[in-house]
Amino acid sequence: ASEGGGGGGGGGGGGGGGLDLSRRFADLPLKKFFLKVVEPGGDPGDDLGTKHNGGLLAKVAALLAADGEDRTFEILYFDKDGNDWAQMNTDTDMDDLTIDTPPKFCLRFTSSKRTFSAAPFLTHDRFKKELGLRTPQEGALLQIRNVLKPARASSAEHGGPRFMVILPTGCGKTWVMALAPCMLESTNVLCILPNLTIGDQVNSELSHIYSSQHSVGRTGNMKVRIEKYTSRGLVLNSDALPDVVTTNVQALVDTSRAKAGEAGEEGAKEPSLNRNAETFINTLKPDLVIIDEGHHFPASSWELLSESATAANTDCKFLLLTATPQRGDGRQYGLKNVPPPNQFFYLYSRKDAIKNKFIKEIHYQPIPASWPERIAKKVERYEDPDYIVQIVDPA
Repeated sequence: ASEGGGGGGGGGGGGGGGLDLSRRFADLPLKKFFLKVVEPGGDPGDDLGTKHNGGLLAKVAALLAADGEDRTFEILYFDKDGNDWAQMNTDTDMDDLTIDTPPKFCLRFTSSKRTFSAAPFLTHDRFKKELGLRTPQEGALLQIRNVLKPARASSAEHGGPRFMVILPTGCGKTWVMALAPCMLESTNVLCILPNLTIGDQVNSELSHIYSSQHSVGRTGNMKVRIEKYTSRGLVLNSDALPDVVTTNVQALVDTSRAKAGEAGEEGAKEPSLNRNAETFINTLKPDLVIIDEGHHFPASSWELLSESATAANTDCKFLLLTATPQRGDGRQYGLKNVPPPNQFFYLYSRKDAIKNKFIKEIHYQPIPASWPERIAKKVERYEDPDYIVQIVDPA
């Protein structure tokens, strides 16, 4: 155990003081005891907690292991004479303890639990059996964990690392969006959606996925606060900053200016953040920005948001989700002008999705001869997985 700091899941690990405390617990004869667990700042209260038989240290170690994180903690005992809880530490004289029979103990954490933790999910059985993730979802999430998490910005000029996940429609991008913060153990997540309708839908789906009614929420024992940012500002249901903020590009960027600037119209202005957006991003300091269906965004809007988020938090990472990595006007998005050390992608082809029955086979109608040749060629090239790889990784 550790006295007020330096936690550890082992039976009393965490430094010399913790080992000494272990010996003191070993000297305390316990056949039965009550033990409760309290989060930081919590009051142990009057309830007895859960009754156990022998092995206090073993039970504490098991609770720490189940918590899944290396958090600091303290152990309290109920002082019978003082009629109050007191901290057990290396100076506690075991012979002078005045405790009930059976005694009452409390494991109180002194550091907060991380909202998004990877530990509960990082086993194949958890992915496959408990969560029921599909192969493309599992592959994308493991790549995000193994590649994007350790990645760091190569320079301030190019911003944070960018990872693009390309999944055919119907393969479950929302689950990837929900679990990516866990794989990266993020703290402040900004999800940017293409419009209000999709934003409301994703907000509702994420709330359900993180709830105790869903396998993800139950497995991660998650309590995620999700709020919306609109053009009027952040809608808060508490004083604390939310864990996830959903919004759309129109609420952050003046897209009319962005489109005009991209079209090269005479006198067009550079895009700018909408009113309050800069203050919001600087306050949130996102360490993960998720862009859903980013091919809808004007390139200049994307670059502005990327620069703003990186300026607010130099450790910010970017996750781009799409089924169409090239925009309708032929421009790339997201990975443009990003050098190889900062860009990564995961591609699960439509052909594999059909083969593995994640989506149904699509039957195509021939392109009418009346269609202009340039349109016919645009449609045909999306049938070639090599072309998709080429436009994402042009090297």
